[in-house]
Amino acid sequence: MPQTSSHTIQKPSRRGRAKISQIDRSTIQRIRNKRLNTSLDDNSHVSKKVKRLRERVWDEWEEYTKVSEIDGEQVWRQLCENVSSATQEFCSFLEYYIATSTKLVPSLGPDEYEEERTVNSAATIQDVWSALVAVANDKVLRELRLQFPGEQRAYILRYTTRGGQDAGPAGRVGRLIPELAINYGLSRSQLFEKSEMTLQDILMILRTVWERASYIPCQPCKRLAFTGILVMGGIGGWRFESLKQLTYRHVKVAWLKDLENPQKARCVATIRIHHAKWKRDKIERDQTSSFTFSITLVPFKPVCLLSHIVAMAFFKRAFSTDFATPEKILYPEPDFAVNYVPLAWKEEMLDEHVFPLDYSSYWALWNRVLLVGGLRSKPKPYSVRVGAGNRLDGALTTAIRSYVFGNTDAVFRKSYIPVDIAHDLMGIAYGSVAGQNQKTISYLHEAFAKRDESAPVYISEEEFKTFEARSDITAWRRQRVAMSDLSSKKAKNLLSKIQYTKNVLESKLLEKKRKDYFEKADMLRSTGQSISHLHQVPLSDPRPRQNQSSSKMAEQLAPYFVRDEGSRDIASRIVGYLRQCSTVDPSSELDLDTIATVTKAIPDRSTCFLCFKEYTTRAGLTAHVQRLHLNDFTKSFHCLECKHKGQDVLVPAGLPAWSSHTELCHGSKHSPRPGTESGKLAYCLLCKGNQTLGGFNLHLRKAHRRDFIKSFPCPECRNAGCESMIEDKNHWILHVKYEHGGSYIPGAVLLQAPSQPVRAHSHNGEEVEDNSLPEDSKKRKSEEEGATIKKRLRTGDSTNLFEVYPDLEVKLHDEDMEGLGRDPRFYDCLEDSD
Repeated sequence: MPQTSSHTIQKPSRRGRAKISQIDRSTIQRIRNKRLNTSLDDNSHVSKKVKRLRERVWDEWEEYTKVSEIDGEQVWRQLCENVSSATQEFCSFLEYYIATSTKLVPSLGPDEYEEERTVNSAATIQDVWSALVAVANDKVLRELRLQFPGEQRAYILRYTTRGGQDAGPAGRVGRLIPELAINYGLSRSQLFEKSEMTLQDILMILRTVWERASYIPCQPCKRLAFTGILVMGGIGGWRFESLKQLTYRHVKVAWLKDLENPQKARCVATIRIHHAKWKRDKIERDQTSSFTFSITLVPFKPVCLLSHIVAMAFFKRAFSTDFATPEKILYPEPDFAVNYVPLAWKEEMLDEHVFPLDYSSYWALWNRVLLVGGLRSKPKPYSVRVGAGNRLDGALTTAIRSYVFGNTDAVFRKSYIPVDIAHDLMGIAYGSVAGQNQKTISYLHEAFAKRDESAPVYISEEEFKTFEARSDITAWRRQRVAMSDLSSKKAKNLLSKIQYTKNVLESKLLEKKRKDYFEKADMLRSTGQSISHLHQVPLSDPRPRQNQSSSKMAEQLAPYFVRDEGSRDIASRIVGYLRQCSTVDPSSELDLDTIATVTKAIPDRSTCFLCFKEYTTRAGLTAHVQRLHLNDFTKSFHCLECKHKGQDVLVPAGLPAWSSHTELCHGSKHSPRPGTESGKLAYCLLCKGNQTLGGFNLHLRKAHRRDFIKSFPCPECRNAGCESMIEDKNHWILHVKYEHGGSYIPGAVLLQAPSQPVRAHSHNGEEVEDNSLPEDSKKRKSEEEGATIKKRLRTGDSTNLFEVYPDLEVKLHDEDMEGLGRDPRFYDCLEDSD
């Protein structure tokens, strides 16, 4: 007989199933030890939001049982055993939760604070009860199920607010929630009305973002990201999370031969959308979690998603190929050898977001745009999804619409049909005798049809100043001034309280003014009277904010952006806007006054041509380059600014080479100084002393710490015959910089160090001072140095002064607050810079 092998030969199966190749006892033991010593987490699939709700509600329940002196575990057991007193106990807890869910918020009067309820919907209480039951099942009832394995079903509570049944002991408690809602005035319906943003509404939002940009200040990248996300949302109604997580890995840009004209090529892009609300631990056996769609250039540029993507990518230098201009990408030359040419991204850019914008910024911009646009109400961003779904409905089959939208037809019917029906039901019912009114009905359905752009968008400066007279803000200011360390956490908390209070009051007052305006305007218009006297409203922000100059640039870009056919070079103009360079075209159709106005709005600033960040002075540019870009000069590289101008210039390695190139090709204002400011001293205006450049910050912090405990007059301004009160250290730094020629060293004025006296050697080798200079020459030299000092300390012009504190004005610029690590929106959020 032939010998049989110890290993049985397995027949190949029809399907390629995975098989264990060999037995490894050590691997088995290691895996078993790891698994058997690890407890199972039944809540691993629960979202962070739900986990936070459950933790908070359970803490409230434990506090309730502690104060009530009841046994919480016993109450849960009694509820499972259908004891009626347990049902009433949990109902009491829910009532307690409603009654105590209040907070004090700043009020416009007569009292400075008013109580505001934080729970206004009965659905919230259902969620609270559902969360409490879920935690109890895991923490309390699990032990009972282990103690009584034969009665496990008796110690399982079920309650869900997502279409489930409210049967069982937990359901009995849930059925008492409507009664609580009635007693406490909670709404039993949704607190918002489901509406849709129509196509015309989205176009109006896009126009408002650019045409009235000075009323909507924000960073250029955020403005473009906002419009890009809005355009994508208008296409398919995808949730913000889906659009936010779009990276360059999910976008493929290419050139495709034009089928209609083979002598041309077209730029196209394929975008992959991943649906949100998808379980992270789901094992997919289909491909419904994501899909791709393709785009190309469209005539109306505000909705041209491809122009948005290419302009942003060109600005970030995301393409692996160096293109001179974005138009080289968008309007390619055809390659007759192939029909398709993909354009690759740089490897390090693949996981970068295409439109980087967090939801809080998106929400703030959304509300501000609707307010500036003159809307009476503020539809939620959700309305964009509803509108897109209704445009897709009917244009696509139900199956494809559900695939694109990411939900079932039943969910679509339940959640994405707007309450306000846009169809002319009377015309449908009565036919021709009802006339042709569909256009009128559709127009009435648009959110922007009811707008009034004359409604107030700001409160007045005087109204804003009155907030400082409140007793709470006054007390916080005094407490902060009395502190020795303004950089302490307590000092920062006081500043945050002041800022929060003023923000709330400003929002409430503006809402009240707009409500009064609409009521008066509607009444006057209904009687045929003029409302011109109502238009005398503040046209400027009561407090200075960042990004004012770049927002004026966005308005400058608007005429080219919102043309019906758009501009062929719009992508280059967008890149110029992102770089904060003037995009005024002298040959354009803009009138001379408009060109002069927008040109004046763009200051002559120093630009870093490595990252295109701008600075007010060359010294600020030099400090920026020496702080952040020294590693960029370790090897030669091509100048990007020259490339934008159609030239290819290779700059040798080293900062001196870069400084020489920028000064020669782009002007000295944009050229960082290569040296280290040798031969200069940091002059302190407080003690009239000279310090080294590296030691001045320590000097200001140690020697003058107590000088900033309370306000004081600027000694230099007092010598000049004027009075300028200094509030704190931050204010002093900015005051020195803009009123006395300060440098990039906070609080210091740079002066040329006096020439060292000529040293001569005596016959014994000792150094002696050369006093051969005549006395009158020494005196004249001293006077010249004094004149130089006075020239450096001379007060500059007082244009563009922003009032930061009452009776105190300081010129502020965008990069100043950023350099000090301040709130990116408000200049009155000043803290200590140490």
